[in-house]
Amino acid sequence: MFNVGKWLGWEISKNETSIMYEGYRDPIDENGNYVEPRFSEYDLGKCYSSKWKEENGYFYYRILNNPSTLSMTDVQKTLAKALNSWTLVYTNFKFQELLPSSNYSGSKFNISFESPKHVSDSVFGSTLEEGDAGQAIDALAIYFNKDIKWRIYKVGEKVDNESTDFYSIAMFTIGQLHQWDTSKNETSIMYEGYRDPIDENGNYVEPTFSEEDLEYSAIWRQRAAESFYTEDEFLKDVEKNRKQKEEEKQRKTLGTQL
Repeated sequence: MFNVGKWLGWEISKNETSIMYEGYRDPIDENGNYVEPRFSEYDLGKCYSSKWKEENGYFYYRILNNPSTLSMTDVQKTLAKALNSWTLVYTNFKFQELLPSSNYSGSKFNISFESPKHVSDSVFGSTLEEGDAGQAIDALAIYFNKDIKWRIYKVGEKVDNESTDFYSIAMFTIGQLHQWDTSKNETSIMYEGYRDPIDENGNYVEPTFSEEDLEYSAIWRQRAAESFYTEDEFLKDVEKNRKQKEEEKQRKTLGTQL
């Protein structure tokens, strides 16, 4: 756990409850029995702080370039819209783009369009492969594949099967930046496979957070402030919440039939 944290860029801590505590300590309870190491409240509060920090009430980002299929203005507007959409989940997050004329030198993350080969060769730990549309790298940067034919659609517009919706991939990749896992649910913002966001007539429908996405977020916000909340416990809470909703749905169906 400690070494993985170092690989991700987390700083060593003097807080004894932290996964990154500078001195080794046996993970035991008051009786000397082994307790599995877990993220403490201190860790959860610092999870974005190693390279990506809030300053002056904002998280700052810089857009370095644009692809041949999109103007810089379109890229700026779409990314601002996508980042703002994620504030529905992370209500205390505010984002601000740094323009080229800005002399700000504090913490920021960069957004750029690159070839997969360039990212794979130059960024340790990156996984942007041929055919991948985008990838967030350890809260340091977001890369989009410059070789893809990007397009920005209007709601109701006929979707071109040869193009990739930039807003959809932006939403997904920002989710990666927030450390969300991929989902097998096709309605999720974090669906593991790309699909055109269209209605039954093939017209564009703007991607939004699914019920599953909002439930995950609500559960995490409720418990994340608690000390020693593990991923396993989070997943158990999600499954428990799903079963409760299913049982409630069955009760309502049964009541309607009576």
